[in-house]
Amino acid sequence: GEQESGTEQDTSQSEVDTGLEPKPVKLVGSVKFGKRDVPITYDNEVVSEEEAAWFVGWLKQIPPKELAKSAVQKIEVFANPEDVARRLEEVGIDPEIGPEGLVRGAYDFTTNTLYASSWNEHENSPKNLLHELGHSILGMDEDKAESWANAHLAKFESQSDVDTEIEPKPKSDRS
Repeated sequence: GEQESGTEQDTSQSEVDTGLEPKPVKLVGSVKFGKRDVPITYDNEVVSEEEAAWFVGWLKQIPPKELAKSAVQKIEVFANPEDVARRLEEVGIDPEIGPEGLVRGAYDFTTNTLYASSWNEHENSPKNLLHELGHSILGMDEDKAESWANAHLAKFESQSDVDTEIEPKPKSDRS
């Protein structure tokens, strides 16, 4: 890799001066989590508004009673795992690195902030979002978060025609 993995002495200091750290500055929308409006922000230098809006759409497919159980206060969307890792370092979080050596997302239990990436669009981004959301509901247990995510992902996939068809065809209103 380009950075030493075990040393954290002054990488954060030098990165602050470069101006390259991702800043999720633009609000794409908010989603109701129980009585709370949770803002979803994104780094508009690298994430398109359309990509950021996918996250709003995905969250709106989750049953409101499930969202109400979540402790999430804020969601930040980044373009890729590197930006997520950089942001986590910036806010002082040492993330758990996934099996591919990537950090696709994270959930900060202290600030109740969910960090997600749209790094490969529809393929893994919804699962990443749901996994981190699972943590916000069920705690740190990876297996519980993963099975919660998979259960909700299955519902997304069964609705996939809804997203692609502009006008769903009526079943049969003519006889």
